[in-house]
Amino acid sequence: MELPNYFESSLRRDVAGPVVVFLAANSAGRVTTVDVQESPDPEIRRAVERAGRTWRFLLDPPPAGHSGVTGKVILYFRIVNGRGEVHTAQQLLAIQARSTQS
Repeated sequence: MELPNYFESSLRRDVAGPVVVFLAANSAGRVTTVDVQESPDPEIRRAVERAGRTWRFLLDPPPAGHSGVTGKVILYFRIVNGRGEVHTAQQLLAIQARSTQS
């Protein structure tokens, strides 16, 4: 899953925060619906929508009797030392765990 880019305009305005996106994927794992439900600004919303349309999910095994799956993904847009970073929840937890070990 390729994460979206952090727009320079959002970075210059110090825009950061979580993005909540609802996704639907067909039985082949191709994303058919990208619905951004929460975003700190319009540029970040567009970046997530664009990236989300390229995502593919491995459905192993494919859901029996269903035409696909749905779910939510939360991405975290952060500014660290003046640089924009985008993380999944799992990545952010790992970063936080490493920082508490230091």
